[in-house]
Amino acid sequence: GSAGEIFLLDMGEPISILQLAKDMIRLSGMSIRDRNNSDGDIEIQFTGLRPGEKLYEELLIDDSAVTTKHKKIMRANDKGISMEKIREKLLTLEEAEREDDYTRIKQVFTDTVEGFKSSN
Repeated sequence: GSAGEIFLLDMGEPISILQLAKDMIRLSGMSIRDRNNSDGDIEIQFTGLRPGEKLYEELLIDDSAVTTKHKKIMRANDKGISMEKIREKLLTLEEAEREDDYTRIKQVFTDTVEGFKSSN
């Protein structure tokens, strides 16, 4: 490959993190504490997503990948963004920052980064 390429691994079928946690607790010789077993060693707690976390990972923006010699390794075939466009966006961000124009800053990210959603 060449510098800057992005590779994706075929990770196989998804697994249940809850089941993995239960298995790890049991394999460690401990028990799960829950409403059926108040004397258990470890309680599993669900905390929900934190700001910025996603339930599903988007691996490719345009869902395109090119196969490689290895069947479980793919190479991203994303168009990317030109250096000229990056410079233009950076100049716009610098100008908006100097003017404390947070609406404009958010707009640059919304226009440039596919799927960007501001948290406020």
